[in-house]
Formats: sequence, C-alpha cells, structure tokens
Amino acid sequence: MKNKVIIIILLLAIFQGCQTPAKLVQQGQYEAAIAKLVVKVNKAKPKAKDVELLKQTYHAANQRDHDAIQLLKSGGEPDAWPKIFYAYQNMVNRQQLVKALPEKLKSAIHFISIDLSTDYVNAKAKAQEYLYAKAQQLVESQRKDDAREAIDVLDELRLIAPNYPNSIELQRQALLQATNRVL
Repeated sequence: MKNKVIIIILLLAIFQGCQTPAKLVQQGQYEAAIAKLVVKVNKAKPKAKDVELLKQTYHAANQRDHDAIQLLKSGGEPDAWPKIFYAYQNMVNRQQLVKALPEKLKSAIHFISIDLSTDYVNAKAKAQEYLYAKAQQLVESQRKDDAREAIDVLDELRLIAPNYPNSIELQRQALLQATNRVL
C-alpha cells in the first residue's frame, strides 16, 4: 500500500514538474499551481501576472473547499467527515504556504489569515470517530470482504491519527478475518 502511494506521488511530481501553473489551474489542480506560484513570486522581482494568478488561484481554491465543506455539512451524513477534514487540511496547508510570503506580496493577493484551528480539530475528531466506527462495524460483520475493507478504512484512520485508541487491535482482528487459511 505504501509503495503504491509513493510511486503515485513520484509520478504525479514528475508530470506536474512539466506543467506551468496556468495549465495546472486550468486542470483544477490548485494545490500544485499554488505551490509552484509561491516559489515563482518569492523571487526578488516577481512578475505581475504570476502574482495575479496566485491571487486568483488562492481565492478560487479556498472558495472551492469552503463550498465543498458547506455542502458536505448540510448533507449531515457521517461519512462526509473525512472529506470535510481533508478540505480543511488543504485550506490550512495552503494558508501556511502563502503566510510565509513577504507582506508586500500578501497584500497584493489580498491574503487574510483565517483561524481554522477549531473547525480543523473538530473535523479531524469527527473523521476519526467515523472511520473507527465504520471499521469496527465491518470487523463485527465477520465477513472476509468486510474485514478487507476495514483494513483500508483503518489505514486511512492511521493517516489521520496514527495513535488512535484501539485501532491497532482492531487492525489485527481485521487482518485475521481477512486472511485466507489454507492447510
């Protein structure tokens, strides 16, 4: 699982390395575009078009995540919490990137620091609770397919909270149930 993720990340990095920030924005890959633009505008004399593109991209990405969070919250479904958490995580990471820019650039892109810590922590806690409860329900079903799905759910939980209480024991149970036993 980890090897696949590393390979995918490397491939994405290679492909994104060849793309301009404008192309990334057109493709909706705001995070990659912002990362490239932050590097470009952090030079001694940034180009005005790069600063403008960063401004547009930063605000578009925040608006996209904000809208997604509102839509997911309005649905009231518990399975939305991991998606809500990831959206908040994107917003926090993006804000940290831009916050490191000089004041002149931050004012040029109309950067306003927003305290997302309460919402972020709340979404993380609810995502953890949901993922653990789902994995527990899958393991309790005693079905091999459900146990295999529980392993994936617990892997996601471990990405969010590596030391979540009882998750390691639940993972062991899921692994035992998911294993094919041949004599």
